Amino acid sequence: ISEDYLNLLLAGCDLALNPMDGGSGSNLKLLSYLAAGLPVVSTPVGSRGIDAEAAGVHSVGLELFAQTIEEILSHPEYDRSFTGRAYVEEHCDWRSIGRQFTSRSIEHFAG
Repeated sequence: ISEDYLNLLLAGCDLALNPMDGGSGSNLKLLSYLAAGLPVVSTPVGSRGIDAEAAGVHSVGLELFAQTIEEILSHPEYDRSFTGRAYVEEHCDWRSIGRQFTSRSIEHFAG
């Protein structure tokens, strides 16, 4: 689907679920959920590759998914933007990645 349509769909959500129990690499849909400012419930496998606590991801085992979802939904005052969007902007945005790469390259080659 297009990015615009994805953003429209995510804007209508109260939270996002990422119940991954296998696979490899980073989970790009998790970054989309965070960028949309959604509270995210994920497994530790689903949140690998990011600092789940810093990003505000509720990283729990599958046995705690229902309880965690209920806790989030029972608090309508929950700030949707929490830390996820800021985390993505700081750590996953291409401009940020470029700045980090440049800085580390200069450090490496400068000795």
